[in-house]
Amino acid sequence: FGGLGTPHPATNGVGGAHWSDEEADARIEEMIAYHRARGIGFSWFVTPYDTPRDLSQRLERHGLVLAGSQSLMARIGLSELSDILINPNIEVQLLDGTDHEAIEATLQISATAFKWPAEQVEAERAGWFEKIKSERLRRKERVYLARLNGKPVAEAHLVLRAGTAYLGGAATL
Repeated sequence: FGGLGTPHPATNGVGGAHWSDEEADARIEEMIAYHRARGIGFSWFVTPYDTPRDLSQRLERHGLVLAGSQSLMARIGLSELSDILINPNIEVQLLDGTDHEAIEATLQISATAFKWPAEQVEAERAGWFEKIKSERLRRKERVYLARLNGKPVAEAHLVLRAGTAYLGGAATL
């Protein structure tokens, strides 16, 4: 699990559960208690690969509500990518935590895309910068900024877990 640690549930997430039937309910309670103790909301992402198989039903029994569905898509065969069209006017930058202007741009893009009020932007700024600058984060997540003709227009988080990369968050103008 991870996130910004801010109150908005879309900024904190839990996912990738691989638990036995016996331990699942206690682990669910642990995750709920973690977020409750910090006074922050969270989203729980469930995929067909999570265990136990009845994870969604267990989450509902623990008080979580279904907030929609998502499609998990995977690209197999990464050795050949010539069929992916690339816009030559797009430049993608991997953030290393040193470019403050780029970090601020990712914050503003997310704020605009998710309609955050000004108070939330200010409340999130310090944690946002700290997270992107964190060496710990860069071991398990990459943050990218895309520019169209030099103007920041999109940001994305690539999460690395157990040899698999996930698009863990993205926002576009």
